[in-house]
Amino acid sequence: MAYIITDVDGTLTTTGDRPNLAYLDWLKSQINDFGTKIIVVSARPVSRLAETEAWLKEYFIPAEEVYLNDFPGAG
Repeated sequence: MAYIITDVDGTLTTTGDRPNLAYLDWLKSQINDFGTKIIVVSARPVSRLAETEAWLKEYFIPAEEVYLNDFPGAG
């Protein structure tokens, strides 16, 4: 089983929440062709978890896990 760990802002997205379509297409090919699992990490505060999960769902990225910044003071 292979995993890809990816960031959100500046990787899955370009400016703001605009999707990085070339990267998203590549990720989807890895998922579909090889069964690769996706783990998302981000410095986004954990308070944005629902928003982040909704964005992933909107662009058909089935993240196995989503880890956001839960350090004290984040947010």
